[in-house]
Amino acid sequence: MSITTVTRSKDAVAAATYVLYGSKSGPGEGADGPRRIRAARVSVIGPRPGFDFDTFGRDTRELIRKHPTRVNQVVSIVQSFSPEELDKHSAADVEMAHYAGYRLAEIVAPHSPALVATHTDSKSGAVHNHILLANHDFATDKTPRLAGNWHSVREENDKLMRELGLQVLERGSKELSRAERFAKAQGRQIDAAGLKLKDLNGDTWRSFMRARIEDLFQDDRVRSAHGVKAGLDVAHEIASEHNLAFTVRENTSPKAKEKHTTMYALKDDDGEFFKYPTKRGKRKASTTGSRLGSDYEIKPVMDYINQLQQRYQMEEVVRQRALEKERIRQQRQAEFDAEFEDYDAHNKPARVSPPPVAPPIHDPTEERIRNLSIDQFRKPKRYGSRPRVQEEEFGPEF
Repeated sequence: MSITTVTRSKDAVAAATYVLYGSKSGPGEGADGPRRIRAARVSVIGPRPGFDFDTFGRDTRELIRKHPTRVNQVVSIVQSFSPEELDKHSAADVEMAHYAGYRLAEIVAPHSPALVATHTDSKSGAVHNHILLANHDFATDKTPRLAGNWHSVREENDKLMRELGLQVLERGSKELSRAERFAKAQGRQIDAAGLKLKDLNGDTWRSFMRARIEDLFQDDRVRSAHGVKAGLDVAHEIASEHNLAFTVRENTSPKAKEKHTTMYALKDDDGEFFKYPTKRGKRKASTTGSRLGSDYEIKPVMDYINQLQQRYQMEEVVRQRALEKERIRQQRQAEFDAEFEDYDAHNKPARVSPPPVAPPIHDPTEERIRNLSIDQFRKPKRYGSRPRVQEEEFGPEF
């Protein structure tokens, strides 16, 4: 099981020096003598032979200076593993953690230089990787888009954990509220799966709300909006269709880390705010994103909507290509049919009439013989004799 966080740094040399030596001054004389590499394992993914961890910071700095519009020089990913799954005292577990960090760097930024340092000296005792990615993609000559998106990094990390046979941290499993944790410890149900709005209580309404929020952000109208700001506006407008009220308000507290915060509330089918029963009466099911879980705060929500919109654009391109291919196929089929219809019209075979039948030749002798033959089979009359044949007419042979 691993958790990933994504940050950015304006100085590649300082970031690389810190993850390698634990000090911004780099390898030099410290209080206890020469500084040693802090990391238990170090690997570098570079664009040229001889690229090593000592040159990563300087080379990245020079690379980004060629693009003066870029403020940040590196994207920093921290990949932390559970001490219950990977032991820092096991060489095999440390090697597994380092390999997972190396593969994650290859997946999220396949065309960017990377420095992967595995640490085992954290206070929590958890093995973790510091993954520094140069803010440049050699394939596109732009910044690596996937690496800077927290939700995309988390999804790719979850896929990697499944491939390596490690546990996957489910979305929201570590983001339960105090009331939910207390209810779970008491053995009460906190999962709203299969429940309707009227069946919710103080233990289950947050789970129900999280499911409605997922449906809201995955609505095609939000995904097809032009930009994250437009997506947030659309989500605010159609939230009631998902039994929600969603808004982004400005933070007025001077201690607030973010300038804006997300607000969520449940609504019934009539558009009224839903209230769940408590011992002291009914209470409105509403909360801020920070209390619902870090996934529902403003920055992760914006990243999530941006990722969904990018996927929608890719799906739309594929769909348009399929429609264009079908249109071309139908057009070619119509041209083919028209060509053969025209060919048949100009090359239709002439109609062949049956051969003429010669009129029958009238022969009086044959007619007499036919009449004579019929008369021979007629029953003779009782009072008469058999008809005589005149020899003089037919000859002596009759």
